[in-house]
Amino acid sequence: MRASVVMGFVGAGGLGQLMDQSMKMLNGGEACTILLTFLVLVMGADALSGWLRRQLA
Repeated sequence: MRASVVMGFVGAGGLGQLMDQSMKMLNGGEACTILLTFLVLVMGADALSGWLRRQLA
């Protein structure tokens, strides 16, 4: 997920592209919402990954 945002900034699309467009249009509210969504997704994926590692160990 982290890589998809970075790839989006360089033109691959996805969440990074949306954030880049929002910042270029000076739309702070939308950029903040996208950033918060990204943080929730990454934190959720990390939590799920940690839980699965504990269950499999």
